[in-house]
Amino acid sequence: MMSQDVLFPLTVAVVENSLFITDDGDEQSVPIGSRIISINGRSDRDVLEKLHSTVTSDGQNQSGRTAKINHQFAHYYHLMVDRSSSFDVAYIPPNDNIIRHAALPGRSGSELYGS
Repeated sequence: MMSQDVLFPLTVAVVENSLFITDDGDEQSVPIGSRIISINGRSDRDVLEKLHSTVTSDGQNQSGRTAKINHQFAHYYHLMVDRSSSFDVAYIPPNDNIIRHAALPGRSGSELYGS
């Protein structure tokens, strides 16, 4: 991965086939624990389906794929789903049921993962 690639700026975890924000990267507009509904108009289900179908693992091991996706979601999203430099994120904050939106600039790979 090139350290200057513009990547999705939030750290996420896959939980029961949904995406949840685990680190906001100092982006105060989206609370940690929020469930992502869509990114740039692509539903979380579509994004996960694409990633699970293209990220490799041993045999049919879904937990191995999920672990890889959790570890480097931004990288895989950039390579396999969308190379945008900004992201419209639809999300539901914790303890809420209203879908909210945030427009987020991408971050470089070195910002997300270190040099």
